Amino acid sequence: MRSHHSPRSDSGRVRATASGWLAVLPLALFLGACSSSTSSDGGAVYTAEQVSCALFSRDDAAAVLGVPAADIQVTAEELYEGNWDCGFNGGGLDKLVSFNITLSPGVEEAAVDMAQYRGHLETASGTSPFREDLAGGAYSEVDGLGDEALWTAVNGTLTVRQGNFSLQISLPKDREVQVGIAKKILAPL
Repeated sequence: MRSHHSPRSDSGRVRATASGWLAVLPLALFLGACSSSTSSDGGAVYTAEQVSCALFSRDDAAAVLGVPAADIQVTAEELYEGNWDCGFNGGGLDKLVSFNITLSPGVEEAAVDMAQYRGHLETASGTSPFREDLAGGAYSEVDGLGDEALWTAVNGTLTVRQGNFSLQISLPKDREVQVGIAKKILAPL
């Protein structure tokens, strides 16, 4: 049965749903800032010093949400070492940008996490209530973003891996808007 609960808690912050955690837990999501080193397998390796929710600004959120930048509340929280939750609230459930960043120890670990995520999505798509809604499959590949990217209707998220860094955008739910946000975040890398 699908949940019809609001994604907000009593404190007004966006709260995770079960389907959101399905996507976040198995997947390493990461971002880097300006420079990176290269691992032995050729992928970019970013450090915690390079990772920040600030790669997407209040002005960026204002352009996406159609509200003045001054009206946007920004939240950035390190959930645990190497994992950040980033939010931009423009005043209302339809005025939210939310994404998660995870930094893996290495490129190989991040690639394995992405492969496991695909497997979890395949499993979820075979269960009710998703089975009937996902006739085209659990996810679709998205070309031109990072080393690999996919979008899923299981939870309406875009997930991008670049080197040892992954990014998962959960709000807004529009796929093309999520792609634009991802491009903006990845641009300085």
